[in-house]
Amino acid sequence: MIVECPSCQSRYRFDETKLGGRPRVRTRCAKCGGAIDIDNPGGATLPPEPEPGADTRRAPVAAARPHAERTGHDLEKMGVLELPRDRRFSIAIIQGPATGSTFLLEKVKTTVGRSGCDINLDDAEASRQHVAIEVFGDHAVVRDLGSTNGTFVDGERITTRVLENLTEFRIGSHVLMFISTALE
Repeated sequence: MIVECPSCQSRYRFDETKLGGRPRVRTRCAKCGGAIDIDNPGGATLPPEPEPGADTRRAPVAAARPHAERTGHDLEKMGVLELPRDRRFSIAIIQGPATGSTFLLEKVKTTVGRSGCDINLDDAEASRQHVAIEVFGDHAVVRDLGSTNGTFVDGERITTRVLENLTEFRIGSHVLMFISTALE
């Protein structure tokens, strides 16, 4: 199923069968931050909310409420967001000490930094957790995670930027390239 941001018309793919018994979830658009409501086409319903003042020890948790706001990370953990089956995403290091290394993005959110990340760079100019690369449908977004020395695209310091195929970005002394490949 493809969902579209009502604010900027960015499109995202997810498997609606992963919604399970939840009738609706809400997430934020990676591009503009607008709210996206995702309705379960199966029309599943949840148990009714408890009466005010009722014993809530057995009531559904707040996270199961139909209108509870979800983040992309929450949706990934629930299995709603997943990598597209018809594309492969990877990061190639094209400049810096690790030149020539290529990393396949195997999950919706991949962190890059000096240590404790999915992709670790031996680079004193990179923060421990420098950026996150998040895949939403057919495109990806790079987010600076509050790094000391910044993340740069086309010489401009960024906090968030949509990555198109072959977009280059700099972290410390490394230049990385985002690669999107269609699978046959």
